[in-house]
Amino acid sequence: MIGPKTLMLTGLIREAGGDPVVDHMDAQSMISADPEIIVKEALEVIIVQTSTESGEDAFAELIDNPALKDVPAIKNDRVYYVDSSVTGVSSGTAIIDSKALFEE
Repeated sequence: MIGPKTLMLTGLIREAGGDPVVDHMDAQSMISADPEIIVKEALEVIIVQTSTESGEDAFAELIDNPALKDVPAIKNDRVYYVDSSVTGVSSGTAIIDSKALFEE
């Protein structure tokens, strides 16, 4: 799923100077992360928010989809996984430090 504009992770991306793809979409809630959307948007970076219930393996089928092989983020190995414990709504004060995860 592509998070909404109001997601804490989306805000962190903006704070770090990023440009969340959802800001260019006409959506007010979660959007399915269909391969067609990912290819169309030609994402430079993909940030996947994981949790204890859904680690990196839960997203392997999508990220490894052959249709995405030429997406810049995948082609250039710029897919990052961040845990919701530091980027999510229940992260508490840990979210203050998580901005550094997105700065390069």
